Amino acid sequence: MNGHIDDMMLGAYVDGELHPDAVAKIEAFLAGSAEARRKVGAFREINALLRACGSDLRDAA
Repeated sequence: MNGHIDDMMLGAYVDGELHPDAVAKIEAFLAGSAEARRKVGAFREINALLRACGSDLRDAA
């Protein structure tokens, strides 16, 4: 990780795709950034909506 935490990194964090060292760095970053915490919350909401849509589509098939 190059020290710059962008939306792609936050998305990977939400998706559980990061190495534990990167997770620790992002969590420290989140502690000091209300904007980043807002984005992570939004990403989590989007993921929940996508999971719900996928479930609805499977049920309709």
